[in-house]
Amino acid sequence: MIFQKTFHVQGHRGARGLLPENTIESCCRAVECGVAGLEIDIVVSKDGQIVVSHEPWMSASMCSFPDGNAVNTEGVLLKNLTIAEIQQYDCGGRGNPRFPTQDKIKCYKPTLYELVLAVHTFCESKQLTRPFWNIEVKSHPKWYGRLVPPPPIFVRLLKKDLDNLGLLRDLSSFYISSFDLHILREMKKITPSVHLAFLTENRLSFEKNMRNLGFLPTFYSPYYKFLTTKTIEKAHKKGVKVVTWTVNDVKKADMLKRWQLDGLITDFPNLLSSF
Repeated sequence: MIFQKTFHVQGHRGARGLLPENTIESCCRAVECGVAGLEIDIVVSKDGQIVVSHEPWMSASMCSFPDGNAVNTEGVLLKNLTIAEIQQYDCGGRGNPRFPTQDKIKCYKPTLYELVLAVHTFCESKQLTRPFWNIEVKSHPKWYGRLVPPPPIFVRLLKKDLDNLGLLRDLSSFYISSFDLHILREMKKITPSVHLAFLTENRLSFEKNMRNLGFLPTFYSPYYKFLTTKTIEKAHKKGVKVVTWTVNDVKKADMLKRWQLDGLITDFPNLLSSF
């Protein structure tokens, strides 16, 4: 499905505009909307579990302590909490100030293993097509050892989950994305057959970003405001597909689609038919 020739849409952190991000509930809603893929983020817990979370800490704008009080700093680090402790925090009941129309429901940060199984079970129960997974590894060299494991350890833990989930037996069912060059290089070294996406938020040329990475990935994923038709043309000439993030404007999505973009990521998969 990842390599379909037609334009596709991915739900950003599930359906972040509709339900709390990176949760089972959000991802199931996105599937109901008809997305081809689900974009999610991962970090690592104290006990070495792959946790679905955009930040390696509890968000002060969204999460609450187990006692119900709001988390008011960014100091609650997931690497210092076991998965059992992490899942006592509510990261949905307060809502998201960036998305005032988002439903406020109590929910927790699932493990990658738990989320994938839950979504697949949901698809079976509703007779819906399974989405592919865009798994973004949240990592940065300044975070190594302090917020997330260094790349060799992070990749080893992720590979274990991918294997246990059976995803490595169907390489079209997922791909790994990251802004961190070292994560992508480590993934390519350890699992050379896995499809990778290089995320960028810079104004460097496609050629320069590829030189920095050191190889051609399956996907190139620049921020949509920095994307041009020339970038798409250059990527396609090298056999690289282009998937951009995060597009919530219908007119902008339509323009990008006409540029022969391969896919886009959106917070509002309910607008899928408009895209």
